[in-house]
Amino acid sequence: MITEYYLFGMALSTEDKRKLLHNKWFKDVKLANGLTQEHLEGFETFAVRDDDVFVASYPKTGSTWVRQIVSLLYCDADPEKDISTYKRFPFFERYDLRTQAPVYKTIEAAPSPRLIKTHLPYDLLPRDVRDGKGKVVYVTRNPHDTAVSFFHFSQGNTALLTWDTFDEFLNNFLGGKVSYGDFYRNVLGFWKHKDDANILFLKYEDMQKDLYKVVVSVADFLGKKFPEESLQRVLDHCRFSVMKNNPRVNYEPLARKGILDFSKSKFMRKGIVGDWKNYFSAQQRETADRLYRQRTLGTGLHFDFEPCEPAKL
Repeated sequence: MITEYYLFGMALSTEDKRKLLHNKWFKDVKLANGLTQEHLEGFETFAVRDDDVFVASYPKTGSTWVRQIVSLLYCDADPEKDISTYKRFPFFERYDLRTQAPVYKTIEAAPSPRLIKTHLPYDLLPRDVRDGKGKVVYVTRNPHDTAVSFFHFSQGNTALLTWDTFDEFLNNFLGGKVSYGDFYRNVLGFWKHKDDANILFLKYEDMQKDLYKVVVSVADFLGKKFPEESLQRVLDHCRFSVMKNNPRVNYEPLARKGILDFSKSKFMRKGIVGDWKNYFSAQQRETADRLYRQRTLGTGLHFDFEPCEPAKL
């Protein structure tokens, strides 16, 4: 379950993909092949600037949504100045086949302010970030909906290892054997640092309930001051129904290149809370619920698993 740029366009059997995609581990996290040990160790020493902004998450927990909010806040709340989120936010830990180097090597020379995407767990972030430099907007989502979204994403991504059934995927997800490893390691690592001055901790479910409140909190955290009219404009362009039809956000350009297969699964699918109920059997729910209780016991971390009504604006 690791994205490999050099697989794009190559006809590989599922078994060949398994061999290629399941062989790069770094501190219990699966990452892209092509990265050398030197590259991986370079995460630690990457020089962070004071005005750097990382949008961090476990895969399929709302990162694209948050990146769109941040992107609009950094282009004067003017949608006409916005560009594709995947261009504005280089993917920190990816391997770039064009440069034969990890993407963070390219980021090093980028002008400020640098907006950066990452799925790395907290303990693999650059030391500077962990020492309080730069800012991190972290978003997470209840693990049940995360699993369903991750499964569909893998089905529609031609560069990802696909799973024959949701049952197979869920077993691997619960065991921490999918790309980026254990969900709980990722979320709990950031949860422990949620009160750090340079970290803003968000939940997908809260964005569903009151997106305006989240937009304001992100703007305040990033020191972006806008009149109410501008904030409303950001809000309007960050509604799921709008983003789903916006090629700057919905990854349509990658579908046209054949990297994503929208006939199998759209990049932006439903954007709701509680879709997991359409996929989990009673036994799977019991197993996943038990793991959730075990891993969050005593942490104070809670998720909403039930559908919610958005706040009326």
